[in-house]
Amino acid sequence: MSQKYSKEFKETIVSLYETGKSVSDLSREYGLANQTIYKWIKVYSKKQLNTEEMSLHDLQEMRKEMAKIKEENEILKKALGNLCEEVSTAVVFAKIQFLHETYNYSINSLCNVFEVARSSFYEYQNRKPSSRDLENNNLKEVIMASYLESGKRYGAPKIHKDLQAQGYSVSEKRVQKLMRELGIQSIIRKKYRPTSSTKSVTQERPNLLKRDFTAKKLNQKWVTDITYIYTLSDSWCYLSSILDLKSRKIISWKLSRNMDTQLVLDTLEGALSTRAISDNLILHSDQGSQYTSNAYNKYLEEHQITHSYSEKGCPYDNSCIESFHATLKKECIYAENSMGYKDFDSCYQSLFQYIEGFYNSRRRHSSLNYLSPNEYEKLEA
Repeated sequence: MSQKYSKEFKETIVSLYETGKSVSDLSREYGLANQTIYKWIKVYSKKQLNTEEMSLHDLQEMRKEMAKIKEENEILKKALGNLCEEVSTAVVFAKIQFLHETYNYSINSLCNVFEVARSSFYEYQNRKPSSRDLENNNLKEVIMASYLESGKRYGAPKIHKDLQAQGYSVSEKRVQKLMRELGIQSIIRKKYRPTSSTKSVTQERPNLLKRDFTAKKLNQKWVTDITYIYTLSDSWCYLSSILDLKSRKIISWKLSRNMDTQLVLDTLEGALSTRAISDNLILHSDQGSQYTSNAYNKYLEEHQITHSYSEKGCPYDNSCIESFHATLKKECIYAENSMGYKDFDSCYQSLFQYIEGFYNSRRRHSSLNYLSPNEYEKLEA
């Protein structure tokens, strides 16, 4: 079954291309064919390239300067950000060697950034490592690659699964030890802990889910909610999401400046445009005014979707989508923008890259046997 993509999705991919992402990177991150991306660029790109005012010499000099700045910035980001304030010389040399071998940065640039003599580094490099050192160095490279690929979100358990998938026989404790030596750790968040509630369920708005977050097939149980995101220019923006409980995939999401019924209707419409639903689909939400509105429930009835509600004031009845929004804020929003996004557009682009480029396509879920939602749905198809 071919994947359907909305116009909004296509335009966002083109927007990412215009901000500097290569077609090959977009193809890898979002699981798209290069030819498909080029087709979308031809249709949706509004960018006009004008080089008439720049000579070939000027262009070459600018590229050299940009490459130098890019290399120095990447060195600082990937190396210094992971070093403790006080580390041994051996750790610094090991970091230089790792960055040189992994990212092909020049030794001269690395030594200048770390403020160490090249002669001292080469002396360290020429010492004969033990077989255990060699094996650990190799594992550290694979661990760091997995860590960076996950956006620094993976901890030892998921990196351990990554290594096993690549054929490495190594214990989780050893992965933890090597991560400590590298000075890296996952972005930690508190686990969601459901508690009991004594509040009764109203007959008018029943809780059909009853905290049973398992599903036997795709499109059997959906959960939805709205969360707030602050931006500096546009103040509060509102993210509406729908998650399929079988695959844990975010099947539809919309960002809006207004938290109204139209926002949740657009999100539901987006889900229905890309999913083939069957009978007995349950959609679970809280009892917010958007979800209890006549317009929303009429739309559900027209598509033969049964509405289930959380008890008032009890977020644990909808803990899966609540947990997703908490994860998104910890791994994406707070990690990238502690002071808030610049504006609505920068917020949207960041959410798109996280949800479509990482969470759905690459983030491993323990409940899915450490597969990503997209990988899991391919097996279920």
